[in-house]
Amino acid sequence: MITNYILIIFAVLFLITISPAYAQHHSGSLSPPIDLDGLKVAVSTTLFPEDFSYGDSKTTNLSIRFFDIETNVNIPSVTYRVQIFQDDNLLASEYFYDEDGKLDLTIKPTTGCLEKDLWKCTVYNGEKHAIAGGYYARGDSLPTIQGPIFDKSGTYSVQVSIVGATTPKTLTTQDLLFETFLHLPYKQIFEIKTASAQEFPISIKSHNGEIFNFNYDETLDKISYNIPFTWNGDNLNQIILFEKDFSSIKEGYDLIISLNGIIIDH
Repeated sequence: MITNYILIIFAVLFLITISPAYAQHHSGSLSPPIDLDGLKVAVSTTLFPEDFSYGDSKTTNLSIRFFDIETNVNIPSVTYRVQIFQDDNLLASEYFYDEDGKLDLTIKPTTGCLEKDLWKCTVYNGEKHAIAGGYYARGDSLPTIQGPIFDKSGTYSVQVSIVGATTPKTLTTQDLLFETFLHLPYKQIFEIKTASAQEFPISIKSHNGEIFNFNYDETLDKISYNIPFTWNGDNLNQIILFEKDFSSIKEGYDLIISLNGIIIDH
């Protein structure tokens, strides 16, 4: 099903999101919980900036949290094995350690890897914990992963194994395996030209695939475009993000948003 999306006047930010409890979001994901000695524990992954796509900046931060979902309290002194995939391609695989149960990593996306196995182009930087053996944050310095990761739009699988918890020396009886998903949006830039020869760039990020039939009607102050979108259960995790920066548009304009001709916000 092709959805016709119309925006009358302009908005700084527009966001639609529909997602189940344990599913991917555009910038974060929560795994189903696992029982650990009577505790219901889970892993969440989050990207920052939330709407990151390749080319926005040279780096993005990936946060991985291991916690009790009933008390919302982190499990301390955690050793993680983190693997990142896109489709069936392994992009990164390494051990990390964090004392407070929230692991923060700096990702530096790169392009141009000529290896058949993409993980061979990935390098890791930072200090290694003397006991746990994994890379860890020391002060303001975060462990860094540099390679062909988050360098294109689409879905990424972040697979996390909890190897140890509570103290750096304590290993779990068996690894606890969690999988979360992150989706990087498609980013397209369109140029709007007015009758007075002014030009404005429009940046649109879509988690539903590439946008087409983009059109600007100056007489109606209307932007319209089409996106592939269906409302069935397989496509509930959808987010459309529209952002703009028009310094010449005066404040106080009304916003009317319609989907397939039905007004959904104003």
